[in-house]
Order: sequence, then C-alpha cells, then structure tokens
Amino acid sequence: MWNWNEETGTVHCRWTALGAGHWIVRSGERQIDSRRLQWRGNVGKDAANGLVLETILTDDAVQLKVTNSSTEDFRIDEIRLVFDEASVPVDDYLEYVHSKWLYEAQSTVKRIGQKTDFVEANPESSMVYLLKSRNQEACWLFAALPPQEEDYIYFKALLAEPPKGGTFGVDIRSEQGKILPAGCSTLCSKIIVAQGSDPFALLEKLGDRYAALRQRPLKPKAVGWNSWDEIKLNVTAEAIRENQMLVQKEFGEKVRYFVIDDGWQNSWGDWRFSPKFLASAEEFSRRVRQAGGIPGIWLAPLYADKPMMDSHPKWFARMPDGSLVESEQSRFTLGCLDITVPEVQEHLFNIYRELKTAGFSYFKVDFTQMVQRCTGFHDATLGRGGIIRKTFEIIRKAVGDESYILACAPPYESVFGLVDAARITADIQLKWSVVQFNIGSAACRWWMDRKLWNNDPDFLIVRASEYRTRPYKEENPKPFERGKYNSGAKFSAREARSWALAAVMMGEVFLGDDLRELNSAGLALLRRAMELAPLRRTAVPMDLFTCGHNRLPGVWFAEEDDRKILALFNWEEEPAQHTISLCDYGIQQDDEICSWFDEKGITPSSEGVLKLSLPPHDSVCIVATRNAD
Repeated sequence: MWNWNEETGTVHCRWTALGAGHWIVRSGERQIDSRRLQWRGNVGKDAANGLVLETILTDDAVQLKVTNSSTEDFRIDEIRLVFDEASVPVDDYLEYVHSKWLYEAQSTVKRIGQKTDFVEANPESSMVYLLKSRNQEACWLFAALPPQEEDYIYFKALLAEPPKGGTFGVDIRSEQGKILPAGCSTLCSKIIVAQGSDPFALLEKLGDRYAALRQRPLKPKAVGWNSWDEIKLNVTAEAIRENQMLVQKEFGEKVRYFVIDDGWQNSWGDWRFSPKFLASAEEFSRRVRQAGGIPGIWLAPLYADKPMMDSHPKWFARMPDGSLVESEQSRFTLGCLDITVPEVQEHLFNIYRELKTAGFSYFKVDFTQMVQRCTGFHDATLGRGGIIRKTFEIIRKAVGDESYILACAPPYESVFGLVDAARITADIQLKWSVVQFNIGSAACRWWMDRKLWNNDPDFLIVRASEYRTRPYKEENPKPFERGKYNSGAKFSAREARSWALAAVMMGEVFLGDDLRELNSAGLALLRRAMELAPLRRTAVPMDLFTCGHNRLPGVWFAEEDDRKILALFNWEEEPAQHTISLCDYGIQQDDEICSWFDEKGITPSSEGVLKLSLPPHDSVCIVATRNAD
C-alpha cells in the first residue's frame, strides 16, 4: 500500500488520488521536510540539525525513524506525514472520526469539513480514521498499529481554511513531545492503510489485527455493581453489603463484582481507607467474598491533592506554566504525579500491591488521561504515549495477570494489551443529553469489543422518578441542548428504558443504581434488561454510515448462539419511522419473535417486513429465537 521515492523524498499510497506525502519533523519553530533532504535509498541526512531520517516500509505499514547523530540533545515535538497535494473531492466522502478525549467530543461519522452538534468541522481522529465514498463502494482506512512507539497517532482531513469545497488531503501526525539525546533514535508508530468496499469489514479486520498482536488472553465480560452513580461520596461498607444482598437476590450469580468507587479513601493521593467507610480493606474484601462476590476498587492513581504536593513537590509533573496544579475542583486542588520519577513508580506499585494483598481482584483505574495536559517531566526522554503506558505497566505488575483492570477514558493505544476492559463513553448521567452524547462514541467502537478488550459503556441505570420509591423533586433543570453534555431534565421512564437497552447492547454491564431506592417497577425493568446481559459481543450499529450527517445510529444488531437481538432507537425529538426487512438480519418467518421489554409478540408482514413508529427517545428490542418445532 505504501511506496517510497528517494528522488523526491516522498511517500506514495496505492490510492493515487492521495498524491505524494512528505515527512515533516518539528522541533519548536524548526521544521525538517523530507523533500529538502538528499536521500540515499530510504536514508536522508539533515546536516543542519544533526539528524538522520529513515523511512521504514513493512508490509502495508510505514514509519519514520529519527536518529540524533549530533553531540547535543534534540527536542522532537512531532513527526507528520502530510498529503497536501491530494485531489480527493470533499463532497464525495464521509469521514469516520475516532475521538481521543471522551468528554470533549464524541466519535462519529460525518460530512468532511462540516460540524455537527457533537463534533467540530475538522477534528483530529485518534488511532484510526476511515473515509467512505458517498457515491461508490469504496473506503480507505488509516490506523496506528501496535506496538505503540511512545507516541500518539492522529489523522485529519487537510482542508483549505476556511473549507470551500473542492478537494482535501490527509495529515497524519505522530505526537512525540520528548528529548532525543545524542546518539539515540525514535520511531513513530506503524501507520497502515487498507482499502475495501465495506467500512464495517475494514474496522473488523483492524480489530483482528490488534487481536493477533494481543499477548494477554481475554477474560470473560465482567458483570457487576458499582457504588458511584447514586451513592457517590456517601459510600460505606454497609451500603455496599446491603446492595450486594439485593443484587444477589434479584440476579443470583450473574452479578459477580462489587466495586467501591470514589469516597472510600482518606483523600486523593492518600489511598488509605477512611474511618468513615467503616471497614478496612481486608474486612471489606472478606465480607464480599464470604457473600459470594468479588471485591473491586476505584482509584485515580496519578491524581493527588495539595497535602502531597506540599510534602513531595518533586513527585509532580508540571503544567506548561511551570505550576503543579492541573485541576481546580470544587472539593480540592489536584496535581498529576510524574510517573517518570522512580519514587513515584515505587509508590504506585506499593498502593496496588497492598490492595491486591488485601483481597481486591478488580481495579477501576480512572483519570490517568489528565496527565496529558502536563508538559514537564523528570525524564524528558519518555514520549507522550509512554507516560500512561508506563503507569498501567506498573499497575498490571502489582496486581498480577489474574486481576481484572478497567481503564476509564484512557488513550487507547497506551492501554492495549495491559487492561481487560476499556471505557468507550463519557460518564453516564441521569440526562438524555448524556445518552445522546455517548451514543456516537459507543457506536464507533463496537469493533474493539472482544478483540482489543471488553468494551465498557459505563453504568446501566434506570432510576427515573417512576422507578424510585422516592420520586425526584427537580427544580429549574438546565434547558436541554443537543450536543451539550449534562443539559436538560432527569430521565423519564421512557428514557430510562432506552438507556437500559443501550447499555446492554454496547458492552459489559455494571449496575449503578442503589437498589434500596428502586420500586417494584424499577426492579422489574432491571430484571428484564439483565436477562439479555451480557451479550457475547457488542451489537453492531448497522446504520452508522447511513443514518445521515448529524444523526445518531438507531439500528443495533447482535447475533447470539440461540437468538438474534435487534434494538431500534429514536434518539431525536421527533417521531421516527423504522422499516425493517427481518430477513436482512437472518430472522425467518417461523422464528418466535417478541418485543422484549413489554413481552408482546410481533407480527411482521407476509414479506417479513416490520414497520414501527417510535416516539421521541423511545426504543424497542426485538428478540428472535428459532422455533423448536
């Protein structure tokens, strides 16, 4: 797929419309362009800066190796592969954009150069990027392939400013952000390109390539309960014990993990059990196991508050202005620990090893992505992508291969091969705006499930007022705004049912309600949802590339050993019409078909066509099983 031209110092792709690409190595204001160098084969020398550049081609992958042949350190900020002479028509392609920051933008499929309610007009795509022709069965997929070389790879449509139609190119950027000592080399991660007619097949094949490179076997999907979503900082050992008893009464052995989230510790950075929790680590773990569960625990291992800043200022990474403070929250001031400091590595290892020794086997690792905002580290030779990866390497070593690790909102390249599950959405809240915000990201990551890890869509929650023993008294909610995270009123019963179905379709399942507060109707809804869970593999958003610009995919399909599950959603504010040919999903006329949540039979037309009208925010789950007769 890639070719190198030593005469022009350019990279060429089989996709001729992409034109010639050239390398740019940036250090501050300095830019070294491969077209300006003299090349002998695949090696070029930059005498002015004492650098040697080497283009490496392997199978369908391309990389650039940069060696500092001078006697002085060289700061390398980024490596770019720029296709700025391309002749790809803007109007002819959709772009699949994979977001890195789950709270700032969602992943989506959209028109090139046009914004949506969730994504800016020309965003970068992290890790993977796909272009789909709107007029032909032709797609091009670009991706970073493991192993990660201490960098992050981003892809972006290269447009005129402002976009005026016409044509576009592609800009591929390797974020390095490190010092390259004299005599040392650095690589950008492998950049691959693949062509095909089916975007789903290209993404599935990318998942297969990751799976082939994953050395740690997949664990079964975790099904559990977590204290955070409703109990929050009021968590105690007794609250978890009571919920464990209720959960096991309702769901038996299906729900295995019981996880303490934020609130158990003395403070962020002082990861010892607070007296307010009313149990030690050992006591809590023992009680959960005696009751038939597996104990889990949440930490934000790279965050610490002011007391630790005062006692160990050299343990902290620096912000661009030189300060230690990374985040000002309402409760406290936080800074990010510098994992390149040897004492911090030992500190982190000891925290997790002690919790493992105390009996914990599930570890929810949160907020590590925040260290990306820091720029000053003790070891400036470690690249941007290596910082979080080193963090998870230490955690995995401390807790052992047998423990289950969930990475929340991580840069995915940094945790591949180290974790058992990864969050694919921002935090869920009791707001329809949050459901909308999260759907695009979940839809664009279905292909990762059971190939890279287990997908985690955050909590399954159902506690609308209609499903609680004590209805909410909500006053003056923020006006609903599509694309605005956490706007609008709390869930209605209809919205709660739709989210319950979505959460089951999108990955492993963790309950987040305080079951002591759910009424009989709420428990009944939860029971029905949990009868579907967990799916063998995340459902596929069948209309991801066809639902339309600024729309969310509403047709999700999963095929199990003994049943087929078709979930239809209306994410919008107007009624939606669905016309479904059941045979397209392998559902036959003599299958037993029901609407899952109201347990009613469904009768399609004689041609096997099902027509449904869904009110705003509504959903239906169609389950088809083979008729034994």
